[in-house]
Amino acid sequence: MKMPAFKIRLRFDLNSAIGVVFALLVAGVIVDMSVTSPRVADLRELMETRHALRSQLGEAMGSKFRENDAARALGVDNIQIAITPSPEDPVSYLGHVIEQSGLTRLNLVSVEQDEGERLKRSEFSVRTAGSYDEIIDFVQRLETGQRLVTIDRFNFASHLVGDEIEGKFTLSIYDPKGR
Repeated sequence: MKMPAFKIRLRFDLNSAIGVVFALLVAGVIVDMSVTSPRVADLRELMETRHALRSQLGEAMGSKFRENDAARALGVDNIQIAITPSPEDPVSYLGHVIEQSGLTRLNLVSVEQDEGERLKRSEFSVRTAGSYDEIIDFVQRLETGQRLVTIDRFNFASHLVGDEIEGKFTLSIYDPKGR
């Protein structure tokens, strides 16, 4: 009779083992769905982003090659410099700065021009009249403007009408050669 008790115990252990295996299988499927599925979606999104970035890179590289071909055809090193519109001439530039600062232009004379290896220098003698604040504004505009300007000499006299000050400047404007 001991044998039937052993069989029942064996069947009970086999049923328990099947139940444990089934529970582990269900747990594995749940873990797979909660961990792997979002990663698959992330992987798809990353692959789409990679494709879009590759397309953008291809367009940018094509554009760069076209720029290099155009530069070679024009015989210049940098196409951006070659196609940038030339700035206004130095006399017009000084005239605009004087006007924007509110000064009165009394005299503007081109003194000399020098050409170096890479830069062209134009020297000017400028006489202006205006208030103290207008002269300060003029100097600040020269310092922060779009052109490389040095004030080589300056002199001020307050013998004009009212509060006006006469400013005498010797300026140099430097431009890249070829512009």
